[in-house]
Amino acid sequence: MKSLKLFIILLLFAGRGIAAKLEVSVFRLNEDDPTALHQKRFNDKRQVCALVKLKMSVANLKVKADPAITASIAQPDGSYFLYVSPTTIDFTFEAPGFERLKYQTPSFLQSARVYEMEVVVGDSSESKGSIYIRCNPAAEIFLDDVSQGMSPRFLTGLTTGEYKVRLSAADHKDYVNNKVVVEADKTTDLVITLTSLTAKPADMQTSSRLARQSTKPVKVKKERDPQDNGWFAGFSFGAVFPNNYPANYYNGSPQNRNSFNRIFETYPGYTTSAYNDIKEAIGSYDFDTTNIGFSENMAYNAAANFGLYTGFTFLKMNRIYISFDYHHLKTNGALIFYYIQETPGNKDNYYDKSSVHGTENRFHINLLYSREFRAGEYTNWYLFGGFNLNNIVVKENYVNIPVLGDSQRPPLKYNIKYVYYDKTGAAYTDYVEGGVGFGATAGIGLRLLFSNRFSIDPELQFFYSSAHLEGYEEYKPSLQLNLRINLFTGWIGKGHREE
Repeated sequence: MKSLKLFIILLLFAGRGIAAKLEVSVFRLNEDDPTALHQKRFNDKRQVCALVKLKMSVANLKVKADPAITASIAQPDGSYFLYVSPTTIDFTFEAPGFERLKYQTPSFLQSARVYEMEVVVGDSSESKGSIYIRCNPAAEIFLDDVSQGMSPRFLTGLTTGEYKVRLSAADHKDYVNNKVVVEADKTTDLVITLTSLTAKPADMQTSSRLARQSTKPVKVKKERDPQDNGWFAGFSFGAVFPNNYPANYYNGSPQNRNSFNRIFETYPGYTTSAYNDIKEAIGSYDFDTTNIGFSENMAYNAAANFGLYTGFTFLKMNRIYISFDYHHLKTNGALIFYYIQETPGNKDNYYDKSSVHGTENRFHINLLYSREFRAGEYTNWYLFGGFNLNNIVVKENYVNIPVLGDSQRPPLKYNIKYVYYDKTGAAYTDYVEGGVGFGATAGIGLRLLFSNRFSIDPELQFFYSSAHLEGYEEYKPSLQLNLRINLFTGWIGKGHREE
């Protein structure tokens, strides 16, 4: 019995040892196949996939990949479309009666490109590897001094070890590498650029260029380098995130000039039925006019910013300029009426459906200095700072009170924007709320140079300034994101030109 078990174990091991091997016989880029563009797929990182067309002569072949295959689509001819991430892929192939094959692609897989791949039965049980060779320019490939054809070429079925690779092209110096290593079930990727034998030495090129210049003037357009002195101008747009501190000016509380309580006051020659109207709107319950809840956390909404600017560049990378910005700000908050508890039939003790609103126009004038620093051939980055002057004009300040249980009736609306009444009841309606505030500003930006006269400059700008609204005039920080469309006009100074 023990002998039988030993025989079965040996037979199993022998069976595993003689199992047939799988082999990748073809793996190449097909630059003429547009399939990947017409059937574009994306991986989970929103990258455009590469397409691997897999052909196989083995039945019941299963394939896995790392990173995972995004899509596997069977074709009528028995092949598969495998959409994979644009990177190196580790494939695993399995089929009944065959040893598992692990295969790593070269690192050149690119988005929206088609690669052809074929898996066949190996000609021996020995592990094999591959070499993929690309060359600029195209060259004849010699492997151990035996010609393998022209590049690019995928050499498969190579036993593991070291090989001599030589690349030869007319008018170029041969490339020779005596130690190209082939590993089992892996592809060695060679990307070679041959050295030209016909290129002129640098001193000869210089002499030739000087000779041409002496006989015929040559126009040379300057690179994108807006560093010359001169006037410039442009416009900007972006988003502003103001400090919320002065927004409470609009909440309607008695401490503010625009107090909601004003609508209950009676002036000579002026009467109001506001109390009765509000009482009817909030459920016909009496409410306490001395105890109204006002929001203490009013906040401005983020707003669009529009601007113009002009200035002068001096000493190459220094600029002084003035900018004019405008934005329209809005804010809103809650207004709560508390019922008098003795009111018959009263179930709740407050009505919280009302709201208070404010809008303002804000203008900025910034006097700025900036210093630029070279970041690359087409980019500069810069720091800037300066003085800020702003002006606020209050446009609206009103209260909305919806009618309880009747959505068809329009809400009550009371304008609480300040209006001064004299003793006779006459109103001065030309009073302007707001005023001029001061502060400092600084920031950082990146200049993207599209030409010598045009750039787009995204920048981050900080403010530390006051807003001139009565009772809210402290200095507070705020933030603004700008996208400047920068025009280098060169009106007066030294502008860029062709020479």
